[in-house]
Amino acid sequence: MLRKINHYWFKRARNFLGWKPATWQGWLTVGLYLGYLVKSFLDINEGSHSIIDTLISTLQSATIPTIVLIIIFFWKKSPKK
Repeated sequence: MLRKINHYWFKRARNFLGWKPATWQGWLTVGLYLGYLVKSFLDINEGSHSIIDTLISTLQSATIPTIVLIIIFFWKKSPKK
């Protein structure tokens, strides 16, 4: 008998709106995203003169990766039941 292969990286979260990782690919995606945010923040903070400069620059550098992450969520999420 053939097994149905799960191609979904994220499944619906029960307690709140959104998705949570369901496979190692989903965890890797979230981990890379969070790692990028931390590295970006630390790099920007080194050359910044104030906290507001750091936050604004971090938000600017996180915009495109966040959009890419949301696209991956919609592409690889499990369907509504």
